[in-house]
Amino acid sequence: MEFNIRGFIDVFTWEVSWLDANFFWVLLSFLIYVFLILFFIWLVKTESNKPKPSKEEQKALRKSALRIILFSLIVLALLKISEFFIVIFE
Repeated sequence: MEFNIRGFIDVFTWEVSWLDANFFWVLLSFLIYVFLILFFIWLVKTESNKPKPSKEEQKALRKSALRIILFSLIVLALLKISEFFIVIFE
């Protein structure tokens, strides 16, 4: 396997077998995957240690989450509608 960035992308995305790839890219990919797994475990552990929010805080958090979801859905809908009109008028 060549020693270039495309070789690393192929190894990192599992397009090339790690047995056939450059050892440096395999080692780097392995370290990145291990870091991501350990980071995810650390996030789960620190989240579980947080105190539970009060009822008022839970209600406020739900409201803000709902607003974010609704805003995202509206933006996505507008993007889809604009994409539809772009295709029609081409």
